[in-house]
Amino acid sequence: MTNFLLFTIAILSWGTSWYAIKFQLGPVPSELSVAYRFLAGGLILLAFAKFKGHRKFSLKEHGLMLGQGLFLFCGNYILIYHSSHFLSSGVAAVVFSTLGLFNAINARIFLRQELSPVVLFAGILSIFGLVFVFWQDFIALDAGTQLIAGLALALGSAYLASLGNMIAFQTKKLDLPIVPLTGYAMFYGSLISLAFSSLRGQTLVFDTSTNYLLSIAFLVIFATVLAFISYLTLLRDVGPSKAAYVIYGYPAVALVVSAMFEGYKISAVNLIGFALVLTGNLMILKSKKVETAFSKLRLRPVHGPYTGYALKVSCKKSKAC
Repeated sequence: MTNFLLFTIAILSWGTSWYAIKFQLGPVPSELSVAYRFLAGGLILLAFAKFKGHRKFSLKEHGLMLGQGLFLFCGNYILIYHSSHFLSSGVAAVVFSTLGLFNAINARIFLRQELSPVVLFAGILSIFGLVFVFWQDFIALDAGTQLIAGLALALGSAYLASLGNMIAFQTKKLDLPIVPLTGYAMFYGSLISLAFSSLRGQTLVFDTSTNYLLSIAFLVIFATVLAFISYLTLLRDVGPSKAAYVIYGYPAVALVVSAMFEGYKISAVNLIGFALVLTGNLMILKSKKVETAFSKLRLRPVHGPYTGYALKVSCKKSKAC
């Protein structure tokens, strides 16, 4: 399977999953829908890993999987499902793409990695982008409260997903096999969702309507199993930097789907906001290259009738310099 096909599967699966989640919003509480989705997805991945054969994991390693399940396949998605009550699927996907900014912040907090000026600037750019995305909706005062709630839930889901990514970084250092690791994390996440649902006093129910069954089948097969297998294969084949383009590709698909099926009207102001958000996230993704490019630019004094400073490009390898 070519890398292009893997990119296509992951982007299309995750890009359309935001709209599929809309059909999960009904008589079944979001906590239970999340539990059903990742219980099925986790068991499929674990069965696949068992067929391929994988080593046993230590108690500490299972603890990391439990933590990843809590943040990445439980809390994160519960907030996503709840945010879908207030936001169109395309807008929710764009807000969630701020995951890159939260990854940079949490890497500084938990992993002691440097938070560069480029990342800070990119984060501010993304925030301004969100203001443009929601500008027309915020000025409609009757819808302001719901939009703020949806925005807060979507941002919260991105932050929890980022915490899950910090745990994933630890599992990477331990060189744990990704498929069984993800399967266990999904399985644990589903159990935590069930426990949370029980604590909230929710009745264990299931929707047998055609829309619910088709949406959960799509989410399990495509958005959970195939998308994660494709993405994880890309991580192995092309590395995390290039594979991360999936995260910035699917919001565009989600916006098109939202415009086609939800009647979401994309204005010029919205497009500016979407561009700023995605540009900010891409700058975070490529922060080292951006810093390298700026490091080649420096000010030098200029003497003569127009005394001041000019920009000098550092090009040590060039004969012209």
